[in-house]
This record gives sequence, structure tokens and C-alpha cells, in this order.
Amino acid sequence: MAADDQAARLYVAPNGNDNWSGRLAEPRDADGPFATLERAQAEVRDIGAKLGERHGAIVYVRAGTYELHEPFSLGPEDSGSEQAPVVYRAYREEKPVLLGARQVTGFMPFRGDILQCDLKGTALEGVAFRQLFCRGERMVMARYPNLDPEDPHGGTW
Repeated sequence: MAADDQAARLYVAPNGNDNWSGRLAEPRDADGPFATLERAQAEVRDIGAKLGERHGAIVYVRAGTYELHEPFSLGPEDSGSEQAPVVYRAYREEKPVLLGARQVTGFMPFRGDILQCDLKGTALEGVAFRQLFCRGERMVMARYPNLDPEDPHGGTW
């Protein structure tokens, strides 16, 4: 495995910018971390093309929420080599969150404890939802007949 001092260090942060160098952990003097994993991936590939497999890379992902609107895929070309691997990891003890979903906002009261949200004119208009989470808890999708907690399998479709 390559010594960490030979590996390129790149940073990704929610307050980053994909036009920056990605070489700083925090924004400073019009430079800093990248904003997206895809930009860091492109930089790692560029480093590999220029320096070959003898230089690995460590991509540090800073704390925060990253909404992934497309799958983030890593292939063999993204792995480096046994002597100089490419590693993606959380920065220090931070806990980044990668969301493979879209956030829905603008909920309004409907009836009782029921909320509703109009998605017309948004990127989510016409999207068929399979799951919905609120405050980290999976919600029961509306259906007819209503869900019977005593018989969770009956009346589901």
C-alpha cells in the first residue's frame, strides 16, 4: 500500500465548489474543497492519467448531506492499485450522509394529522414514489382500503 504522504489528498464538502482545486479541507482565499463526489472522481482520474498507478488518492468527504440525483458509480478505473489505492472516506470523525433520494419540502396541513404537498412545477412532478421518509421514519403510503395495523398484509393493494 502506498504511504499516505504519497497519495493525493482531495476534499469534498457541502460548502465546496467544483471549480476549486479540492486540495483544501475548508474554503479559504477563493479555493477549497469540491462540492460533489463526481468532481473528486474526475480529479482522481486525471491524477491517475498524469501520474499513472504509482500515485494513489484519498478523497475525504466532509460532514453534511449530499443529495445524489444520479447513481455515483466507481469502476475498476477508480480503484488505483494495490500499492497506491484510491480511497473515499469520511474526514476525521465526521459523518457525511449520502442521500439517493430527493428532498420534498412545502408540506401543508390537510386534515387532522395528514399533510400534503403540491409537486406541480417541481423536478418531482409526475415521479412515482415507492417510499417516503419523514424525520428519519418511513411513512405508510396512502392506500385503499386503509391499512389495518392488526392485519398489515390485508388491504395493501
